[in-house]
Amino acid sequence: MQDSICKASLLVSALLLSACATKPAAPEPVVQAVAQIPAPAKVIKKTVYTGQPYTPQLWSGHKVLTLSAQQCAAKGKAVLETMQFGSVVQNGNYVYGNHLQNRAAVKCVALDNGSFVYVAVAGKTKKAVEALRNEIVWQF
Repeated sequence: MQDSICKASLLVSALLLSACATKPAAPEPVVQAVAQIPAPAKVIKKTVYTGQPYTPQLWSGHKVLTLSAQQCAAKGKAVLETMQFGSVVQNGNYVYGNHLQNRAAVKCVALDNGSFVYVAVAGKTKKAVEALRNEIVWQF
């Protein structure tokens, strides 16, 4: 069991770090015809990419639950959605979501009498990452 928890922890940490450290591809130039009226610029409030690379803060937490792994994952999805995370995706017993410049991952592992939940949050600002991690873990 200890071995599977370590593997799950390493996997989630690697996923979070790779998601935060990747740089989005440069957008393709848009060619407009002279007769077209340009659309007003959209303001994106949820995600801000500054273009400056940074080393993300990574905070994690865990709990042993009496819920099954499937119930744990459903609860994780509900927690992230309640906390106004965007792009929340559940893939089996994994749940991911974005909140401003932060990314959270919830991994649920089945145990004999319940499940083990591992929560990791990565982002630019230590206080924000810590606060998000605390709130997610407390809601379990």
